[in-house]
Amino acid sequence: MSSFAEDLHAALAGPEHTISPKYFYDAQGSTLFEQICELPEYYPTRTELALLRRHAGDIADRMGPDAQVIEYGAGALVKVRLLLERATRLHSFVPVDISGPHLLAACEALQREQPALRILPVVADFTRPHVLPDAPPEGRRIGFFPGSSIGNFDPREALEFLRLLREELDGGALLIGVDLIKEPARLHAAYNDAQGVTARFNLNLLRHAQRALGLECDPAGFDHYAFYDPRKHRIEMHLLPRGEQQLQLQGRDAAQLAQLADAVVNEVKAVPGAVDVGLSTKGQKPELDVQLDRGLAGAIGVTVGQVAQALRPAFAGIDVGDWIDPSGETRDVTVRLVPESRTVVADLESLPVMVTGPSTQPVSVPLGQVARIRESIG
Repeated sequence: MSSFAEDLHAALAGPEHTISPKYFYDAQGSTLFEQICELPEYYPTRTELALLRRHAGDIADRMGPDAQVIEYGAGALVKVRLLLERATRLHSFVPVDISGPHLLAACEALQREQPALRILPVVADFTRPHVLPDAPPEGRRIGFFPGSSIGNFDPREALEFLRLLREELDGGALLIGVDLIKEPARLHAAYNDAQGVTARFNLNLLRHAQRALGLECDPAGFDHYAFYDPRKHRIEMHLLPRGEQQLQLQGRDAAQLAQLADAVVNEVKAVPGAVDVGLSTKGQKPELDVQLDRGLAGAIGVTVGQVAQALRPAFAGIDVGDWIDPSGETRDVTVRLVPESRTVVADLESLPVMVTGPSTQPVSVPLGQVARIRESIG
């Protein structure tokens, strides 16, 4: 089951029905958010762009030479352009975003504008552990996290995320945008625009679940509702049902699974000669379970076959040629992971899966960014 499916199951089963804002950002959601940033009511983007136009040169000077800029939740790469244009001695730019097609299209446009810039896109959920390109040998890593997106986290999640950045940016710096408390009326207008774009953005969460997970529901039966909570100092966005609604999401009907298992056992018992037939839920042996995130993998064009190709050399190995030993005998040369690494989840998560990146060039995506690998007992 994908992380989206697991989180949506938990949201529907929990008492408060909450889910991470990261699931707003499929391709359609990312496009809608770009439109939100241009709305007259939505002030944060205009404010940050004005600040960057005024101070980008000074910020670039403070980054030092050969810096690697890492933007978390990169989106359309609008704000970071102002910084990249002033940083004349960059090592590389690493945009990280969960929406693969949206990110790669933005990288292609940026590459046309700045052909000398080394762009290393990473398609990943930046709130979870992920694999980044190597740090520059001389310069520092500079994190870029604008938009007051830190407000999307509750205090515990924000602390965990900042600790993750502390590890990734060790020895470097973080440029973060944080909004200040405003008049509630101004905040309310920013998230309840007259054109209804934010409402479509909010309702797209249900449509995203329909497309990615097969959720059965009627988005037209819900209304967008956003408000400022002065106790928590944050905006909350809700989907309010118009009367009673039924949402059906497959994947966690244990009672039905047990009925099907019993039916299979009964069928097998009826086979002549079958003996000692029973149902067991006891584990048998250690296994590595690779669960492909269908939504994320599909967004960047990763197939099950490509994941299998990434894993095959690790376990079965690949033949790379022949070797003639000192006695003159020809021996096959097979390359595979050493046995110890075949059971280390971190080593398997770093295996490369090749996809098409900016300008149709192959891009290596770590397996751990499109699949969850777990140790289990079969």
